Amino acid sequence: APTPTPVTPSGASRSPLTLHEAYAAAEGAAELGSGVFGSVVKVRHRRTGTERACKRIPVETWQAAELVRLEVSMLKNLDHVCLLRLYEVFYEDEAVSLVTELCQGGSLAE
Repeated sequence: APTPTPVTPSGASRSPLTLHEAYAAAEGAAELGSGVFGSVVKVRHRRTGTERACKRIPVETWQAAELVRLEVSMLKNLDHVCLLRLYEVFYEDEAVSLVTELCQGGSLAE
């Protein structure tokens, strides 16, 4: 099956750096959450020190790649103060990492 063409969100950048060159694990950071499609950790931008969230999604099949493509496509169209902001997308060999705004204050279930 064909591999979908990567989508770079408008307002977000596809960095020439790797995820590990641009971001480090935030001090004292633990996994913020995980689910069926991936896990989220707190990261710190190496140059600015800004803390953000990084969702790493394994892409092992073309179906998984299509789901990630759909998520990135939806996130690129969300630009509102009350919605999660996507900053960067890192495409790796077997995963895609989405760097987003860090939302603190608990889960939506609380």
